[in-house]
Amino acid sequence: MMFLVLLSGSTERSVLKHFYWFEADTKKYPGAKFEKTRWTCYNTCDGSSGSNKNCSKTKAAYPFSPKDNFSNSKNLPSTFLKHRKTYYYLSRIGWALLLVGLALLLAFLFVSICSICVGLQPFLALILGLSLFFTLAAACLITAAFVKGRNAFRNDGSKTHLGVKMFGLLWGSVAALLFSFLTTCGSCMYGLTKKKRNTAKDSESVDYYNNREAAPIPAGETANTGAPAKPGTGGIKFFKISRKEKPVQEDFATSEEHDSADDRTAVKEVSDTTPYLHNKENFVNAI
Repeated sequence: MMFLVLLSGSTERSVLKHFYWFEADTKKYPGAKFEKTRWTCYNTCDGSSGSNKNCSKTKAAYPFSPKDNFSNSKNLPSTFLKHRKTYYYLSRIGWALLLVGLALLLAFLFVSICSICVGLQPFLALILGLSLFFTLAAACLITAAFVKGRNAFRNDGSKTHLGVKMFGLLWGSVAALLFSFLTTCGSCMYGLTKKKRNTAKDSESVDYYNNREAAPIPAGETANTGAPAKPGTGGIKFFKISRKEKPVQEDFATSEEHDSADDRTAVKEVSDTTPYLHNKENFVNAI
């Protein structure tokens, strides 16, 4: 759309011959070259036939200033004479800003192709935002210039109307850029949010495993968290069982020693009491 806007007035043969900014009935002004004058981006044309014909020599940033566009300023509305610089610079600066906006848009398209392999979403949003800014500023300046000119001609009794197709393309470009800018910003914010979320998950996973490795091992447990080995199938388990059974064997031997000692004590006591029993039997027999 911006290409069509910037190319209007460059030729009289293609579809571009139907695009113009402003048309006014100028037959009452001696300095006007045509009865119906049309202003485009590069010249003035005859609009009597319904299309751009017999256009003047093309000139970049062609100003909308009847005082400069016509051969003389006789009978022109006074506003074009008193505020000549306003119309002159509004139209010319607007065209220049529109050109800058188009250049930035082309840069955006080029960087978008490169960003397929490299993440450049923030940079893309910046370029597109600048393009939107310059295009919007251009649209405001150009619209202001031609609306003021239309009102001036109407107040002077001339029939006028704005180029609906041209302004439709201009403001359509602004709307499309605004939509693209919001979409790009939304995509950029979504990407950053997703990246932060993934980073947070990775950090939590690392902390979890670090805490798990650093946790103290309870007494009597080993660091081996695998499946328990079957009895007698592992060397380490063998020694572990041996260490546990050794005190049991010692306790059994100790108990046997105590039992033997008790038996010997009992035998000794019986032996000690035997003479006494024999003496008692002899005493009874004597009686």
